[in-house]
Amino acid sequence: MAPPTVVPGMIDGLAALLGSLLVGGLGIAAGTQLVAGDGDLVRATITAGIGALVWAFLDGIPLLGPVIALLAWIGVLQVRHDTGWGGAAVAGFVAWIVAGVLAIVLSAIGLPVTEVVGVPGV
Repeated sequence: MAPPTVVPGMIDGLAALLGSLLVGGLGIAAGTQLVAGDGDLVRATITAGIGALVWAFLDGIPLLGPVIALLAWIGVLQVRHDTGWGGAAVAGFVAWIVAGVLAIVLSAIGLPVTEVVGVPGV
C-alpha cells in the first residue's frame, strides 16, 4: 500500500484557515484588551474558533439565524473574557474593525484574506 499523498490544495486551505483564524484572534485580542484588559492572543484565537463554530451552527436558521448567531457570538466573548454583555458587544465591534483593517492590509501586500474566521462579517 502506498503512503497517503498530501494534496497541495489541502495545504493551501489549511494555511488560509490558520491565517484567517489568527487574524480573527488578533481582532478579538485587541477588543478584549480594550474592554477587559485581557488581550491574550492564544485565548482570543481559541475564542475566535469557538465563535466561528457557534456562528456556523446558528447562522443557517431561517429568518432570525443571523441575529441569534450574533447574540450567541457576543455571548461567547462575554463568557470567555469575563465581561458583561455591553463590554462583549464593544469588544466584538473593536474586533470587527481591527480584523477588517488587518484583512485589507494583508490583501494589499499580496496575502489575500477572503474571510476572517471567528469575526462575523469580515
